[in-house]
Order: sequence, then structure tokens, then C-alpha cells
Amino acid sequence: PRNQFTSELHTTIAALGLRRNEYYFTFSILEKNNQALLYSHDFAAFALKGNTQFEGEWVDLRGTGVFSNHVREYSLGVSREYSDNLTLGIRAKLLFGKLNATTGRSNMGLYTQENTLDLLFNGKTGFNSSMPYSMDTDGQGNYQFNHRYEASTRSYLFNRQNPGLAFDVGFIYAYNDRLTFSGSLL
Repeated sequence: PRNQFTSELHTTIAALGLRRNEYYFTFSILEKNNQALLYSHDFAAFALKGNTQFEGEWVDLRGTGVFSNHVREYSLGVSREYSDNLTLGIRAKLLFGKLNATTGRSNMGLYTQENTLDLLFNGKTGFNSSMPYSMDTDGQGNYQFNHRYEASTRSYLFNRQNPGLAFDVGFIYAYNDRLTFSGSLL
């Protein structure tokens, strides 16, 4: 009943690795972009086959929404070979949120009128974002984006506000020449 289409684009700006005895140190800077479209089965059917199949019916759009996130990540990691078979590692990450846009819980529908195939939309949802625009409604219930502040490309790219921390841990275990186990907690 609920589906999602997701995409991730992670771009490495810089990466450096250095081995010192049994330790391996890493440093990297990444740009991470994650998006998701959440949609109902009816939304997919409507998008693929049109509205004639829904004549006189509602297209269920409950739960339909979007998520978009852009983060810059600075990471510092260290791993160590404890034996010929086992390597353990940890990475600390400093994150800076650049942009986020998310719709809230939605309760929406699309009705196809009989004979005319006119569409009527009914919906209630929220929209949260951290960007130089906001979505407001006028007195008649129409939504529009309003410019809130100037954000040049330079100020966007070098913005160091909205910080966060994260840690990754992982292991690699070579059981034999043909079988290796690995795992991580991100």
C-alpha cells in the first residue's frame, strides 16, 4: 500500500589515507544528498495509466510526500589489523546540514468526475524546510513560496551552522580464503 523511490548521491571532495604500523588513518570530506518520494499504490497507478480508471472514484494519496537532505561530512577514522583475519575500525564524523525539505503526514486524495474526467484535489499536509524560502498560504488557501533571505552560493557552500556528530564502527573478518564476513553500525 505504501511505496518509496529513493536516491542517494555521495560525492567525495577530498580523501586521504595513511598507514602507520598496524593502524590505518583516514580523513575525508563528502557531500551527501539523499532524496525520497513516498507514494501510494493508487498514485503509481494514476501516474502510469492516467485517471480514466478512477472515473467516479478517489485516488488515495494518503502518505504521499517527499524528503530531501543535503549534508557536508568531515570524517576522521582509524582502523587496526588485530590479526591476519580481523580488522576493526571506527570513524567520527562532523556534519553540517545544508538543506532539508520534508512534507509532513499527508491525507490527500484526487477525485475524477464522471463523464468530464475533471480532477478535484483534496489534501492536508505539512511542509518543513531549512532553506531561504518558506511556503505560506494567502487568505484564499492558495500556497506560494516566499523568499525569506539572501543565500549566495558561497554562503550556502561554506555555511557551518546546523552542526551534528556521528560515529561509525565496523569489522572485517576473513574466515578463510573464500569467505569473508564484514559488518558496520553507521
